[in-house]
Amino acid sequence: LGTYGALLKAKPYLADSFFILYGDIATNYNIKNGFNLFAKDDSDFLLVTRHTDHPEDSDLIKIDHENYITKIFREDEVQYPYAPISCTSLMFAKKESLKEFNSFNKPDIIKHFLKVNVKNLKIKSQLSHSYIKDIGTNKRYQQELKRLEVNLKEKNKIVFLDRDGTIIKNNENNDINKFKFADGAV
Repeated sequence: LGTYGALLKAKPYLADSFFILYGDIATNYNIKNGFNLFAKDDSDFLLVTRHTDHPEDSDLIKIDHENYITKIFREDEVQYPYAPISCTSLMFAKKESLKEFNSFNKPDIIKHFLKVNVKNLKIKSQLSHSYIKDIGTNKRYQQELKRLEVNLKEKNKIVFLDRDGTIIKNNENNDINKFKFADGAV
């Protein structure tokens, strides 16, 4: 049925908002935190995205300053340079956003539904630094097998702030009451 065809068949059994995880993904992504973020937003889909180390076979995205996805593409559809940010096959969705269509045999949710409807749906990106690896090929599976246990452990988190307007608006006096993130930084 394809990933989207199977989802449409399951539609009567889905909650109003739900999480999708492809079966060939190894991750320590915090689904509860992602769901809380999605619940606060008015988007139809929230795609967990990341910087990819294999853009040649990834669904890449372009985002605007509010993290809405404006384009979904493959590497061979654009000229370099582009940001190698890709879909991870982890996503949150609203049941009401799923629409029937007969354009494709075995439709894929990203390639045939989201890419085609990127202008009709509110699709947001959450750039994640969690461990998210596609282990859908034997080569990737064998590479990750050696590192899986280490990579699935909780990592320390770190935050970098600046004063020159890159991440926060210029705040030369270091006044916490005037602290504001620069547009698009978060």
